[in-house]
Amino acid sequence: MKLKIDIDTGKNRLYFSISRKITKTELDKFYTDLRFCVADLQPDFDVIGDFSECDIIYLSSTPTFRNIMCYLITKRIRENILVVKSNLLYMQLNNLISILNIYIPSYVSTLQEAEDILSTDQRRNGLRICLHHNLAEYLIDTVQVKNRILDMSTSGCSLELGSTQPSVGQEITLNISLKDKEEAINKFSIPATAVRITNDMFAVKYVHLDDDQKDQLWSCLLYESNLLI
Repeated sequence: MKLKIDIDTGKNRLYFSISRKITKTELDKFYTDLRFCVADLQPDFDVIGDFSECDIIYLSSTPTFRNIMCYLITKRIRENILVVKSNLLYMQLNNLISILNIYIPSYVSTLQEAEDILSTDQRRNGLRICLHHNLAEYLIDTVQVKNRILDMSTSGCSLELGSTQPSVGQEITLNISLKDKEEAINKFSIPATAVRITNDMFAVKYVHLDDDQKDQLWSCLLYESNLLI
């Protein structure tokens, strides 16, 4: 495996590329190098990972992948974009990330696409952390609805689709209770707008959260996902 890692402190961004086959031994070394680089970045940094020349991921690398993802998220990564050209490698990565169930990266086919996303309004402005049992309550046309949260960030979230659903552009208020590291219950009432609907889920974008609310929400998300270390 060949790997390269670099940072741009001006953009507050980390770049890495991995080519050939991903083995556990080399990925462990990469993890060490990555931690040194992240130390020079500020919270809310972005990561672009280039897998366009990568061939295969060995299953023995899974624990190290998990360590890398957990480390990045606890250091407050804002967005993770993966450059993947091979359909086979995309399926491998997507399957691995689904199994780990930690956060949801974005996928593109070129480095330029990744740069474009981070320099325009296309960015999500908040990494989606996977949740496992948390519920959100909200009103749709006077009907009280309660559904499971699939993933959540400080800018939006995705929820399971129930029998009563919002329409795209409809505004709702999410009422959510999350625990923090002290096991205290934090209640959030978040105005949001539905932005995407599929067969089994819908996504919303928050209308507004101030910095204190974002910090509080982020800490709760890490704790609820068992990532707060």
